[in-house]
Amino acid sequence: MSMYVQNVRRIAKPGKFWSVIGKISEFIKASDRPGVVSWTVSTPAQAESSITSAITFDSIADVEKFHDAFRENPDSTKSFDEIASDCTRVDISLLRIIEQGSPPSTGNTPKYFARNFFIAKRGEAQNLLEVVSEFNSAMKSGTMQIAIPAAGNLDLVRALAVVSSLEELEAWGDEATSDKFKANRQQISELTVQAFRNLSRVEYFKLP
Repeated sequence: MSMYVQNVRRIAKPGKFWSVIGKISEFIKASDRPGVVSWTVSTPAQAESSITSAITFDSIADVEKFHDAFRENPDSTKSFDEIASDCTRVDISLLRIIEQGSPPSTGNTPKYFARNFFIAKRGEAQNLLEVVSEFNSAMKSGTMQIAIPAAGNLDLVRALAVVSSLEELEAWGDEATSDKFKANRQQISELTVQAFRNLSRVEYFKLP
């Protein structure tokens, strides 16, 4: 049975960034589910700084139950709309977790998320997933959570690195760019049309 993660990415209006972060954190806490809220500290030049909330589920049936409960709760829908009114954009996505990953400091509270997005050439998504998975399993500094969309851009493979410090992220990056993975990087390059990374700071985190 697969695990899933429901992401909501929001672009706050000018002057509303920290207010939105606080409201989202309270909203996730009230959901009484494992979840995280993070905000970007580095994005691609063409992207805007954003706030992402994520709630995890043990199965697709649990996702549906959550959607049902959310829709039937006027307080939840009202809170969602109130937060959205302070934003210029709200994007919602559902990802299927293929590999859970093992952070370098398992047990420590995550401090940063590095979300790596790989966009496959048409028809190469499955091959890309296999190469990224092979790359991931050979890492010694910790492994990433690998996920694919349940809907949306089906050429996407996302690899999420969870670290408790920027030094851990640097060590992870040093290993990933070493000669050991030269062949893997070449394979990924040949299978993709684009790749980028968002670095986010964790604001709120609740374990399953």
